[in-house]
Amino acid sequence: MRTTAERAGQPLDGIEEEERLIVAEAGLNDRQKLFVHSYMRTLNVSRAYKDAGYGKSVNSKTISAGAHQLYNKPAVNEVIKTLLDGRMRRIQATPKRIEDELAKVAFASLGRIMVVQADGSAYLDFSRADEADLAGLKKFKCEVQYKPGDDPDDPKQVLKMEAEVGDKLQALIALARIHKMLGGDDGVVALVDIAQAIRDGRKRAGLE
Repeated sequence: MRTTAERAGQPLDGIEEEERLIVAEAGLNDRQKLFVHSYMRTLNVSRAYKDAGYGKSVNSKTISAGAHQLYNKPAVNEVIKTLLDGRMRRIQATPKRIEDELAKVAFASLGRIMVVQADGSAYLDFSRADEADLAGLKKFKCEVQYKPGDDPDDPKQVLKMEAEVGDKLQALIALARIHKMLGGDDGVVALVDIAQAIRDGRKRAGLE
C-alpha cells in the first residue's frame, strides 16, 4: 500500500515526522537528539553541534573537532545513517539509478540535436532530443534579439540560444571508477563532437 507522500508524488513529504520517531526511540540524550535533527536539516556537523548547545564559548577549530567526534560516536552515527538510508530509499536513489544518471551526463551530446545551416551557423532542434539528451543539459537559455534590418522600421529578429551540458569529464571519471576502469590519478578523455558537427556542416555546404 502506498503512503500519502508517495500518492502525492513528493517522496520526502512527512519524512521529518518519521525521523522524529526514529530519533526518539534511539536512546540518545537530549543534546544528541538535537544534534541529529539539526544535522539532518543542514548536513553541517559544526552547525548541528552549535544548534545542540555544544561549544558556545570555544573557537571554530575546537567546535569542528568536537562536532566530528560527536558525529562519529557509534550511537549517533548509526541513527544518522539510518535516517539517510531512509531518505535515499524514499527518493529511489539506488546505485543503478545513480549510474544511469551519470551515464546521461557522460554521453550527452548537443551534436545530436544541432542543425547546421548552409552559412555555417547552427541552432538546436529540441524535437530531436530524447530524455537522455535533456537530462544531460546543465543550462539552457533562449531569447529573441532584435537587430537593424534593411528597413529601419522593420528590425530583424534573431533567436539566440545558449546551451551547456553537464561536466562530461567528471561524469566519465565517476563511471570509470564505478567499473574499476580507473585508479589513482589516471585521466579520462571526454570527446566533444559539437565543433566537429559544425565543421562537417560547413563542408557539406561548400564553405570549407
